[in-house]
Amino acid sequence: MNESNKASYTAILGNLFLTVFNIIVGLSSGSSSLLAEGFNSGSDVINSVVGAFAVKISSQPATSEYPYKRERIEPLIGLGFSLLLFYLAYTIFMDGYSKITMAHIPTVGVLAGVMAAIGIFFNFYIMKTLSTVGKKSNSQVFVSMSKEKMLDVIASIGVVITVIASQLGFTILDPILSFIIAILVIKTAVEMLRDNYNSILGKIPKNLEGRIKKVVLYIHEVESVPSIKINNKGQHYGVALDIELDSSLNIGQASDISDEIKKIIIKSIQFVDEVDVEIYSE
Repeated sequence: MNESNKASYTAILGNLFLTVFNIIVGLSSGSSSLLAEGFNSGSDVINSVVGAFAVKISSQPATSEYPYKRERIEPLIGLGFSLLLFYLAYTIFMDGYSKITMAHIPTVGVLAGVMAAIGIFFNFYIMKTLSTVGKKSNSQVFVSMSKEKMLDVIASIGVVITVIASQLGFTILDPILSFIIAILVIKTAVEMLRDNYNSILGKIPKNLEGRIKKVVLYIHEVESVPSIKINNKGQHYGVALDIELDSSLNIGQASDISDEIKKIIIKSIQFVDEVDVEIYSE
């Protein structure tokens, strides 16, 4: 089983566990925050399944219809995740608003704090797993899912704090923390929306072209690099470049240098998996 599949199964099973126990404990302890976290974990189960499906599609080989594979499905799914976060922020805010307008805010049971503490460790482990695989494979789906789980870590910490405060008589802290968490969710949603939108449009990292040019010019037979074009395919980049070589080189030597450039770029520049070199000499 590869790392992507392991991360997907970890997210699905972990979120399923949190969904069941958060809802059970939330109902028994009277914690609406934990109950809401349970339903949120339920939506994360769905997101994890959809994410695993997207990763499977994006890893399919190129075809004549999809010469650059289907990797852009990942930021498309990530875009959907970010839009769902806006709705989550709205529900968290409204939950806090409904509590703060109550004449008497109920005390939350200690069991809710225990379950939330367990949720902190589960959510953190899922988040780290998704984040590690996402960064390693440049997967927008896993990166987006890891950011969602970071919010769940913060929400679980918030539940623990509100339980302690509630037991001490500071029940007003529960709705106040709901407002703070809602703001953090909106901030994360905006960042995810921006990153996935830029990926869909094929935005290239600022320093990528300069790094490629530096690698190519390290080969002393290359006199200049007039043009570099980069295609953001989703998880990987395709590179097409024009190079000018020493005019004393013959065709065979030029061909060897072209092959060397392709190998060096793919080896040196992370996530570049395709290089096309056009050679000309004075």
